[in-house]
Amino acid sequence: MILVDTNVFLIDRFFPRDKNYNENKIFVDNLINVEAYISIFSLIELCGIASFNLSEYELNLWFFSFDKVYNVTVLETIITAEMSAEAFFEAFIEGLYGEIRKKMTFADALILKEAKAHNIPTIVTWNKKHFEHRSQVKILTPAEFKRMLVQNSGIS
Repeated sequence: MILVDTNVFLIDRFFPRDKNYNENKIFVDNLINVEAYISIFSLIELCGIASFNLSEYELNLWFFSFDKVYNVTVLETIITAEMSAEAFFEAFIEGLYGEIRKKMTFADALILKEAKAHNIPTIVTWNKKHFEHRSQVKILTPAEFKRMLVQNSGIS
């Protein structure tokens, strides 16, 4: 079970000359074999960035059917029926600030907070240093994740 960071999809769609593109492409092409998620917040961030380069049709496809474009499930924020909007917002902000205090950007803090809230043990990102040593969540690059899968399967 993994939470995939925004930058993986940005590299796949917009940066074919990136030094990590080939490793990234292998990872993205193999998402079908993994229980992979993207946070709703990452999706909103991704669509905001991509809005400058995608047609309205493609942007709508990404926003409303991202699971069809990429083999990932979009995670919604956890909220219970008993929780008032005010209580939810207060708890959400407190949790987010708890991550920001660890010297994280707003977007990275959102991703880490959602990984923890959904008990997702691993975040896959090219921005590993943004998350390292800030929680018990395992942080791997797509290349490291692929190596881990190969090691665990016994395939060489």
